[in-house]
Amino acid sequence: MRTIKTILVKLGFDEKEADIYLALLSLGDATVAQIAKRSGVERTTLYPLLEKLQKKQIITRTRSAGAIIRFSPEDPEKIYGRVREYEERLKNSLPVLKAMQRRAGSTPYVTFYEGPDAYRTVLEEILLLPARTEILSFMSLKNIWSAIPEDVVQNFYKKRALKQISARVIAVNSSEARQLVKNAAVFLRSIRLIPSYLQFPSHMEIYGNRVGIISYEKQFMSVVIESEHIAAMQRAAFELMWDGAKKYEKDLPSFIYPNEIIL
Repeated sequence: MRTIKTILVKLGFDEKEADIYLALLSLGDATVAQIAKRSGVERTTLYPLLEKLQKKQIITRTRSAGAIIRFSPEDPEKIYGRVREYEERLKNSLPVLKAMQRRAGSTPYVTFYEGPDAYRTVLEEILLLPARTEILSFMSLKNIWSAIPEDVVQNFYKKRALKQISARVIAVNSSEARQLVKNAAVFLRSIRLIPSYLQFPSHMEIYGNRVGIISYEKQFMSVVIESEHIAAMQRAAFELMWDGAKKYEKDLPSFIYPNEIIL
């Protein structure tokens, strides 16, 4: 029993909560007096703990005939299922948590990701930025849609806009990119298109002190470089290209750039 109690404590129970839950498991259904007697927890302490366990959905409260309040324990398998669910969530969040980990010194820190996490990790990191910040992007929409489900990216755009994280984008001209221009204001986006003969075979996001480079080749992967200096250099390169991209507007149909969209 002591070993089981230790396990429960490691799962987030305090010692008295573990005593109450184990007492209820052996009783099945009990009054406050019965729980106090079996668990060894004093009744003055027991009431607030029972309420706390109810909120955690560890026990349930019922009224029997004669309005007597009784308590019963949640099935251990359900509690185990919740723990497994939290473990799975933590496992899925590990790439982002590792990327957020503070780095000692000023040496650039480079992280590699492969498979589906390669692009998702960059998106999740962007959503952790403070509100009212700006990200800078180089992209080819055709390449993105061929590698990532469109709904994943669209969901990211919505979350980014809700967090008031704006974006400036230099994109290769395509029907997909022109669609981004049409709904630019909704998603706090300013976009400039470049001719299709100037291809971006990869994708770059500049955000905070990071630069994320995503490759769409068969070995789908991303490289995230964490460095204030490298991010500043890439921002400077982006500004030069942003100004240079404006000259291509005259070669594009006038409806692509409504006046109110380009800053």
